[in-house]
Amino acid sequence: LAGDLVDGTAASASLQRLRTTDGTWSHRDFDVNPAPAIDLDIRLSTKAFRLGKVALENAALSILTRRDRAEFAINDARYAGGTVKARLSVVRRERGMQDVRLQLVADKVEAETVFEQAFGSTRLRGPAHLVLQAESRGESIAQITTNLAGTGSLEMRDGQVLGIDANRLMTRAGDARPEAALVAALGGRPPFAQVSIHFAMRQGRVEPVGATLMAPRMSGQLEGAIDLPAQRHDLSIILRRREDQPPLPSEFFAFRIEGPLLAPQFRSDP
Repeated sequence: LAGDLVDGTAASASLQRLRTTDGTWSHRDFDVNPAPAIDLDIRLSTKAFRLGKVALENAALSILTRRDRAEFAINDARYAGGTVKARLSVVRRERGMQDVRLQLVADKVEAETVFEQAFGSTRLRGPAHLVLQAESRGESIAQITTNLAGTGSLEMRDGQVLGIDANRLMTRAGDARPEAALVAALGGRPPFAQVSIHFAMRQGRVEPVGATLMAPRMSGQLEGAIDLPAQRHDLSIILRRREDQPPLPSEFFAFRIEGPLLAPQFRSDP
């Protein structure tokens, strides 16, 4: 099938039912197969595909179902200035247990758009390359989230940090009042050479196993974790001066990313 628009509003609404009214993950049986009684094979080509806040262009989609299996794929699409491909497969086992696998590759997508749509705010601008592979098993979304395991990476080059001039902040690293130094550094879009984040998922926790930001005068490191079962961020960004810079404290400032999974807060930690 081919057309101008595929509107995934209904699918987006069904994703909202994965959580209970109080915001926790649902313990109800999880089944994404829309037609378990028949063999279904649909290929869609559309100029636009909407799924909640996400809008894809020139998308090639596919839906495949069998009695104990379902697969949904974005075989190719334009998104946020780049391209994206994704595949979700679900295999039903005995007693309602299901195996879930997710693969995602996004290339040259604008990080500002991605983070804004995912978390409602962003501090980075520039083209990003994202790779994610995850798998899990469970009867409900709560179990699947708790059992989630996998790996991923985010790479960016020649981008900008939005809202905080880290170079100006570094020049006042020895300030007796770090809060005043932060206020003086608000605004601006200092450039960075590279952001590289590699992460592992174990039992629903997303933990950076190597995460750095490289800029002309400083570097940054990401520590902590995202707890998916608890739906919480608990991350720290530690800024360090480059060795060739004037005598300043090696670790001169830090920030925290904390709060709900879909609405984290970014705050300073002098």
